[in-house]
Amino acid sequence: MRSFTEKHAVITGAASGIGRAIAVALSDAGCHTCLIDIDALGLEQTVNEVQKKGVKAFGLTCNIADKNEVSHTLNALVEKWPSIDLLVNNAGITYRGRSDEMAQPDWERLLAVNLLGPMQITQRLLPFLLARPEAHVLNICSLLGLCGFSKFAAYSASKFGMVGYSEALRAEYLRSQLGVTAVCPGYVRTPFIESVPGKNGVRRERSTPQWLCTSPEIVALASLKAIRRNRGLVVLTPLAHVTWRLKRFFPSLFELPRLLKSRRMEPPDLQ
Repeated sequence: MRSFTEKHAVITGAASGIGRAIAVALSDAGCHTCLIDIDALGLEQTVNEVQKKGVKAFGLTCNIADKNEVSHTLNALVEKWPSIDLLVNNAGITYRGRSDEMAQPDWERLLAVNLLGPMQITQRLLPFLLARPEAHVLNICSLLGLCGFSKFAAYSASKFGMVGYSEALRAEYLRSQLGVTAVCPGYVRTPFIESVPGKNGVRRERSTPQWLCTSPEIVALASLKAIRRNRGLVVLTPLAHVTWRLKRFFPSLFELPRLLKSRRMEPPDLQ
Protein backbone atom coordinates (compact mmCIF):
# COMPACT_ATOMS: atom_id res chain seq x y z
CA MET A 1 0.00 0.00 0.00
CA ARG A 2 1.86 3.04 -1.25
CA SER A 3 -0.54 5.72 -0.01
CA PHE A 4 -3.02 6.02 2.86
CA THR A 5 -4.90 9.01 1.45
CA GLU A 6 -8.66 8.42 1.32
CA LYS A 7 -8.20 4.79 2.40
CA HIS A 8 -10.39 3.16 5.06
CA ALA A 9 -8.74 1.47 8.06
CA VAL A 10 -10.15 -0.60 10.92
CA ILE A 11 -8.12 -0.49 14.16
CA THR A 12 -8.79 -2.56 17.26
CA GLY A 13 -7.52 -1.54 20.69
CA ALA A 14 -7.66 2.08 19.57
CA ALA A 15 -8.57 3.68 22.91
CA SER A 16 -4.95 4.11 24.04
CA GLY A 17 -1.32 3.18 23.50
CA ILE A 18 -0.20 1.77 20.17
CA GLY A 19 -3.72 1.63 18.75
CA ARG A 20 -4.32 5.32 19.38
CA ALA A 21 -0.87 6.23 18.01
CA ILE A 22 -1.55 4.28 14.80
CA ALA A 23 -4.95 5.94 14.42
CA VAL A 24 -3.38 9.39 14.75
CA ALA A 25 -0.53 8.54 12.35
CA LEU A 26 -2.99 7.23 9.76
CA SER A 27 -5.19 10.31 10.10
CA ASP A 28 -2.13 12.50 9.54
CA ALA A 29 -1.64 10.55 6.30
CA GLY A 30 -5.23 11.22 5.19
CA CYS A 31 -6.75 7.86 6.12
CA HIS A 32 -10.32 7.44 7.41
CA THR A 33 -10.63 5.15 10.42
CA CYS A 34 -13.07 2.90 12.24
CA LEU A 35 -11.84 2.53 15.80
CA ILE A 36 -12.78 -0.43 18.01
CA ASP A 37 -12.21 -0.90 21.74
CA ILE A 38 -13.92 -2.08 24.92
CA ASP A 39 -12.98 1.21 26.65
CA ALA A 40 -15.79 3.56 25.57
CA LEU A 41 -14.33 6.69 27.19
CA GLY A 42 -10.83 6.21 25.78
CA LEU A 43 -12.33 5.34 22.40
CA GLU A 44 -14.32 8.58 22.33
CA GLN A 45 -11.15 10.56 23.11
CA THR A 46 -9.29 8.89 20.24
CA VAL A 47 -12.16 9.51 17.82
CA ASN A 48 -12.24 13.21 18.77
CA GLU A 49 -8.47 13.50 18.37
CA VAL A 50 -8.52 11.86 14.96
CA GLN A 51 -11.49 13.89 13.67
CA LYS A 52 -9.54 17.08 14.36
CA LYS A 53 -7.18 15.97 11.58
CA GLY A 54 -9.96 16.52 9.02
CA VAL A 55 -10.65 12.86 8.24
CA LYS A 56 -13.68 10.65 8.92
CA ALA A 57 -13.60 8.57 12.07
CA PHE A 58 -16.10 6.70 14.19
CA GLY A 59 -15.89 4.32 17.13
CA LEU A 60 -17.49 0.96 17.89
CA THR A 61 -17.39 -0.37 21.44
CA CYS A 62 -16.74 -4.10 21.46
CA ASN A 63 -15.47 -6.84 23.75
CA ILE A 64 -13.24 -8.86 21.44
CA ALA A 65 -13.33 -11.81 23.85
CA ASP A 66 -17.06 -12.25 23.03
CA LYS A 67 -17.38 -13.80 19.56
CA ASN A 68 -21.08 -12.90 19.31
CA GLU A 69 -20.34 -9.27 20.14
CA VAL A 70 -17.52 -9.26 17.59
CA SER A 71 -19.86 -10.64 14.93
CA HIS A 72 -22.49 -7.98 15.69
CA THR A 73 -19.86 -5.21 15.61
CA LEU A 74 -18.44 -6.36 12.28
CA ASN A 75 -21.91 -6.55 10.75
CA ALA A 76 -22.49 -2.94 11.78
CA LEU A 77 -19.09 -2.00 10.35
CA VAL A 78 -19.54 -3.52 6.89
CA GLU A 79 -23.01 -1.98 6.60
CA LYS A 80 -21.44 1.44 7.10
CA TRP A 81 -18.21 0.74 5.20
CA PRO A 82 -18.45 -1.68 2.27
CA SER A 83 -14.84 -0.83 1.34
CA ILE A 84 -12.00 -1.63 3.73
CA ASP A 85 -8.34 -1.17 2.80
CA LEU A 86 -6.48 -1.79 6.04
CA LEU A 87 -7.06 -3.92 9.15
CA VAL A 88 -4.94 -3.32 12.24
CA ASN A 89 -5.27 -6.07 14.86
CA ASN A 90 -3.85 -4.33 17.91
CA ALA A 91 -6.14 -5.14 20.85
CA GLY A 92 -4.49 -7.31 23.47
CA ILE A 93 -4.27 -8.18 27.16
CA THR A 94 -1.54 -9.86 29.19
CA TYR A 95 -0.98 -11.91 32.34
CA ARG A 96 2.09 -12.58 34.47
CA GLY A 97 2.36 -15.59 36.73
CA ARG A 98 3.10 -19.30 37.00
CA SER A 99 1.14 -21.38 34.54
CA ASP A 100 -0.05 -23.83 37.20
CA GLU A 101 -1.57 -20.92 39.13
CA MET A 102 -3.37 -19.37 36.15
CA ALA A 103 -7.13 -19.90 36.33
CA GLN A 104 -8.89 -21.28 33.26
CA PRO A 105 -11.07 -18.15 32.75
CA ASP A 106 -7.89 -16.03 32.64
CA TRP A 107 -6.13 -17.97 29.90
CA GLU A 108 -9.36 -18.48 27.96
CA ARG A 109 -10.01 -14.72 27.92
CA LEU A 110 -6.39 -13.96 27.05
CA LEU A 111 -6.46 -16.32 24.06
CA ALA A 112 -9.85 -14.96 22.98
CA VAL A 113 -8.64 -11.35 22.95
CA ASN A 114 -5.12 -11.89 21.63
CA LEU A 115 -5.62 -14.70 19.11
CA LEU A 116 -9.13 -15.96 18.46
CA GLY A 117 -10.71 -12.50 18.28
CA PRO A 118 -8.20 -11.12 15.76
CA MET A 119 -8.55 -14.27 13.67
CA GLN A 120 -12.34 -13.93 13.70
CA ILE A 121 -12.10 -10.28 12.64
CA THR A 122 -9.59 -11.04 9.90
CA GLN A 123 -11.57 -13.97 8.51
CA ARG A 124 -14.75 -11.85 8.41
CA LEU A 125 -13.10 -8.90 6.68
CA LEU A 126 -10.88 -10.83 4.24
CA PRO A 127 -13.43 -10.74 1.38
CA PHE A 128 -13.66 -6.96 1.71
CA LEU A 129 -9.87 -6.56 1.82
CA LEU A 130 -9.32 -8.87 -1.16
CA ALA A 131 -11.80 -6.83 -3.19
CA ARG A 132 -9.58 -3.75 -2.94
CA PRO A 133 -6.75 -3.03 -5.39
CA GLU A 134 -4.34 -2.51 -2.47
CA ALA A 135 -5.06 -3.84 1.02
CA HIS A 136 -3.13 -4.82 4.10
CA VAL A 137 -3.44 -6.66 7.41
CA LEU A 138 -1.20 -5.37 10.21
CA ASN A 139 -0.94 -7.55 13.31
CA ILE A 140 0.65 -6.00 16.38
CA CYS A 141 2.37 -8.95 18.03
CA SER A 142 5.28 -8.90 20.48
CA LEU A 143 8.85 -9.97 21.09
CA LEU A 144 7.19 -12.63 23.26
CA GLY A 145 5.70 -14.00 20.06
CA LEU A 146 9.25 -14.82 18.95
CA CYS A 147 10.86 -15.74 22.29
CA GLY A 148 9.15 -17.43 25.22
CA PHE A 149 9.77 -16.04 28.71
CA SER A 150 9.03 -17.37 32.18
CA LYS A 151 5.60 -16.53 33.68
CA PHE A 152 4.19 -15.34 30.33
CA ALA A 153 3.31 -18.75 28.85
CA ALA A 154 -0.29 -17.98 27.87
CA TYR A 155 0.61 -14.54 26.51
CA SER A 156 3.51 -15.98 24.51
CA ALA A 157 1.26 -18.74 23.17
CA SER A 158 -1.21 -16.15 21.88
CA LYS A 159 1.50 -14.00 20.28
CA PHE A 160 3.37 -16.97 18.78
CA GLY A 161 0.01 -17.88 17.28
CA MET A 162 -0.46 -14.42 15.79
CA VAL A 163 3.05 -14.41 14.33
CA GLY A 164 2.41 -17.83 12.76
CA TYR A 165 -1.03 -16.78 11.52
CA SER A 166 0.49 -13.65 9.95
CA GLU A 167 3.23 -15.65 8.22
CA ALA A 168 0.79 -18.26 6.87
CA LEU A 169 -1.69 -15.59 5.74
CA ARG A 170 1.06 -13.69 3.95
CA ALA A 171 2.21 -16.86 2.16
CA GLU A 172 -1.36 -17.72 1.17
CA TYR A 173 -2.00 -14.35 -0.49
CA LEU A 174 1.52 -13.65 -1.70
CA ARG A 175 0.38 -13.40 -5.33
CA SER A 176 -2.56 -11.14 -4.53
CA GLN A 177 -2.77 -7.45 -3.71
CA LEU A 178 -3.10 -8.24 0.01
CA GLY A 179 -0.08 -7.59 2.21
CA VAL A 180 0.37 -8.95 5.74
CA THR A 181 2.76 -7.66 8.41
CA ALA A 182 3.54 -8.83 11.94
CA VAL A 183 5.07 -6.14 14.16
CA CYS A 184 6.96 -7.44 17.21
CA PRO A 185 8.08 -4.65 19.54
CA GLY A 186 9.90 -5.08 22.81
CA TYR A 187 8.92 -2.88 25.76
CA VAL A 188 6.61 0.00 24.83
CA ARG A 189 5.62 2.82 27.19
CA THR A 190 1.88 2.17 27.44
CA PRO A 191 -0.68 1.52 30.23
CA PHE A 192 -0.57 -2.09 29.00
CA ILE A 193 2.95 -2.63 30.32
CA GLU A 194 2.77 -0.36 33.37
CA SER A 195 0.32 -2.62 35.21
CA VAL A 196 0.26 -6.36 34.52
CA PRO A 197 -2.48 -8.61 35.96
CA GLY A 198 -1.52 -11.83 37.68
CA LYS A 199 -2.96 -14.45 40.04
CA ASN A 200 -6.45 -13.62 41.40
CA GLY A 201 -6.55 -10.47 39.27
CA VAL A 202 -3.83 -8.76 41.30
CA ARG A 203 -2.09 -6.15 39.16
CA ARG A 204 1.67 -5.85 39.45
CA GLU A 205 3.01 -2.36 38.86
CA ARG A 206 6.07 -2.47 36.64
CA SER A 207 8.90 0.04 36.55
CA THR A 208 10.63 -0.85 33.31
CA PRO A 209 13.73 1.33 32.75
CA GLN A 210 13.01 4.03 30.21
CA TRP A 211 16.09 3.20 28.17
CA LEU A 212 14.62 -0.25 27.46
CA CYS A 213 11.38 1.17 26.11
CA THR A 214 10.17 2.75 22.93
CA SER A 215 7.09 4.91 22.45
CA PRO A 216 3.74 4.07 20.83
CA GLU A 217 4.41 6.82 18.29
CA ILE A 218 7.63 5.15 17.14
CA VAL A 219 5.82 1.82 16.81
CA ALA A 220 3.09 3.56 14.80
CA LEU A 221 5.53 5.21 12.39
CA ALA A 222 7.45 1.95 11.94
CA SER A 223 4.17 0.15 11.29
CA LEU A 224 3.10 2.57 8.57
CA LYS A 225 6.54 2.29 6.97
CA ALA A 226 6.25 -1.51 7.03
CA ILE A 227 2.83 -1.34 5.35
CA ARG A 228 4.15 0.89 2.60
CA ARG A 229 7.06 -1.49 1.98
CA ASN A 230 4.93 -4.62 2.52
CA ARG A 231 7.35 -6.13 5.03
CA GLY A 232 6.41 -9.47 6.54
CA LEU A 233 8.05 -9.13 9.96
CA VAL A 234 9.20 -6.07 11.87
CA VAL A 235 11.12 -6.38 15.17
CA LEU A 236 11.39 -3.12 17.11
CA THR A 237 13.88 -1.82 19.68
CA PRO A 238 17.58 -2.81 19.83
CA LEU A 239 16.98 -5.04 22.85
CA ALA A 240 14.27 -6.96 21.00
CA HIS A 241 16.58 -7.43 18.01
CA VAL A 242 19.43 -8.73 20.18
CA THR A 243 17.15 -11.05 22.17
CA TRP A 244 15.50 -12.45 19.05
CA ARG A 245 18.80 -13.11 17.28
CA LEU A 246 20.35 -14.74 20.36
CA LYS A 247 17.32 -17.01 20.57
CA ARG A 248 17.61 -17.93 16.89
CA PHE A 249 21.34 -18.60 16.77
CA PHE A 250 22.20 -19.46 20.39
CA PRO A 251 19.06 -21.06 21.86
CA SER A 252 21.06 -22.82 24.58
CA LEU A 253 21.64 -19.44 26.27
CA PHE A 254 17.97 -19.43 27.25
CA GLU A 255 18.52 -22.74 29.10
CA LEU A 256 21.28 -21.36 31.37
CA PRO A 257 19.10 -21.10 34.51
CA ARG A 258 18.21 -24.79 34.21
CA LEU A 259 21.80 -25.83 33.53
CA LEU A 260 23.13 -23.82 36.48
CA LYS A 261 20.53 -25.29 38.79
CA SER A 262 21.40 -28.81 37.62
CA ARG A 263 25.05 -28.24 38.42
CA ARG A 264 24.25 -26.99 41.92
CA MET A 265 22.17 -30.10 42.56
CA GLU A 266 24.87 -32.55 41.43
CA PRO A 267 26.16 -34.75 44.33
CA PRO A 268 29.76 -34.15 45.36
CA ASP A 269 32.46 -36.45 44.00
CA LEU A 270 33.41 -38.75 46.92
CA GLN A 271 36.27 -40.51 45.19
